[in-house]
Amino acid sequence: MKKVEEFDIEKVIQEFERLTKDAGRVQRETLKRILEDNASAEYLQNLGLNGRTDPESFKACIPVVTHKELEPYIYRIIDGDTCSILTAKPITNMSLSSGTTQGKPKYVPWNDELFETSMQISHTSLAYRKSEFPIENGKALSFMYICKQFKTKGGVIAGTAISNVFHNSRFKEEMEVVQSQSCSPVEVVLGPDYFQSLYRHLLCGLIFHEQVELFRPYLHTELSKLLERSNKFGKSSAPISNKVSSAAGSPFRQSELPCPSS
Repeated sequence: MKKVEEFDIEKVIQEFERLTKDAGRVQRETLKRILEDNASAEYLQNLGLNGRTDPESFKACIPVVTHKELEPYIYRIIDGDTCSILTAKPITNMSLSSGTTQGKPKYVPWNDELFETSMQISHTSLAYRKSEFPIENGKALSFMYICKQFKTKGGVIAGTAISNVFHNSRFKEEMEVVQSQSCSPVEVVLGPDYFQSLYRHLLCGLIFHEQVELFRPYLHTELSKLLERSNKFGKSSAPISNKVSSAAGSPFRQSELPCPSS
C-alpha cells in the first residue's frame, strides 16, 4: 500500500510566503517554463516565437486576445484534433465557464498540468484556512458538488472545472494527503444528481452533528441556493432528521455551527 504523504500546514505556508516575496522572479521563471514546455505548439509557432522564452520576445510576439479569437483552435480540439495546437501536452478535457458573459458557457482547454495547479492552489488555501480556523478532532460540513460530464462529438470529455478536478484519478489520493475532515465521503461529492448530493450532505451533517465545527459552502453564492433548496425537502426529511437526532441523543441545531468568513 502506498504511504500517504503528510500534509504539513506550516511548510505549505512558508513556501507560499517565500515565493511571494520575489514574485517578479517567480513569474519570469514560470513564463520561461511554460514557453519551453509548449515550444512545439502550433499557436506559438504561428506567431513567430521560435522557441524564445524571454519576457521581451513573448510581449513582442504574443498579442493579448479574447476567448473568441482562440475559439477556432479550441473547436479543432473539441472536434477531435490531437495535434499540439495550443499546448504541447495533450488536452484531456474541456472546462465549461459559467456562461455569464455571453449567455452560454465557453470551452476552456484542460489537462493534467492544470490539475496539479488546482491542487497547489487548493493546498495553499487549505493551509491558511486550517491555520486560522483549525478543526481539532471535529469535522467540517462542506457542500461540494460536481456537474455531469459529457463527451463532445470529437470524444473530448467536457464539464465544469471542479468536475474535471474531482473526476481525476488522483483526486481521492489528494483528499487523503490533506486528511479531509469533511462529514461527507468522496462518493457524495461525486454523485451525479445535485439534489441527491445536497440531501446526502445534510444527512451526513445530522449523523456527525456532535462533531461539526465548521459550516462551509464551496462558494459564497452557494449559501443562498443551499438554504432555498434545502427547504424544499420540508416534511419529507423531517422523519429522518428526528430519527437521527434521537439516536444521537440531542437535536442538530444549525445555529451552533460557526460560519467564519473567508
